[in-house]
Amino acid sequence: MSKSLGNFFTLRDLVLKGHKPSSLRYLLASVPYRTQLNFTFSGLKQAAESVQRLRNFQLRLTTAQFPAGANPELAALAQQTIDKIRAALEDDLNTAQAQAAIFEMVRQANAAADANQMKQEDVPLLLNALEKFDEIFAVLKDDDEPKIQRIIEWAEAEGKLENASNELV
Repeated sequence: MSKSLGNFFTLRDLVLKGHKPSSLRYLLASVPYRTQLNFTFSGLKQAAESVQRLRNFQLRLTTAQFPAGANPELAALAQQTIDKIRAALEDDLNTAQAQAAIFEMVRQANAAADANQMKQEDVPLLLNALEKFDEIFAVLKDDDEPKIQRIIEWAEAEGKLENASNELV
């Protein structure tokens, strides 16, 4: 993509096409800083699915009822995940590896919950690991609507609203 070839997108363009800022942020952060991003719409779709998977996991932890007690394996998993995220970021800001660590935790924790092995005391530990991840990637809070609205207002003022997705207007 290049500006001279006319085949580039601004962040505003992508939001006006219906893509959420949190998905864009996740996609941009998925590539270590010394690596060039190969932007594709399928990659953006995968980023949106990843963000939704994280939000669904957070929702499950905060709304599901789990039996009393603790599962030491999940406590260890939560701490290992925090350690892996920290190590990945200390390793030349390897954001892709940090993302892989959180999704490994999500996969294992969901499997434990499905097998009725998750307990009440495990939830805050897993949420803490998720929050540590989100302190860096900032995708869990669904705060896209005000940002989208500001971009729509900008597009109206600039006369570029015709570029917007029908779902937005």
